[in-house]
Amino acid sequence: MPQPVEITLFRIIEQALDNAGRHSHSKTAVLRVKDDRRRLMLEVIDHGRGSPHVLAGLGIATMRERARSLGGTLEIKSNSGGTRVA
Repeated sequence: MPQPVEITLFRIIEQALDNAGRHSHSKTAVLRVKDDRRRLMLEVIDHGRGSPHVLAGLGIATMRERARSLGGTLEIKSNSGGTRVA
């Protein structure tokens, strides 16, 4: 994988984990990376206190733009059982 792609993926993961640590109050987070040779999928999942209002903010916008720059998308699902960023 080209280094600029690696760096962009790292930054997305870094921001998602930082958000989980700051806002979810979860003691753990799960990082999953799946590669089916056609596309790469990243997931960061926490089991903290989620919120349906998590979709706003500079960090989310930055992650979304970084995913877009690689031809990808960013999906966030959050509720009282935790948050999933994929």
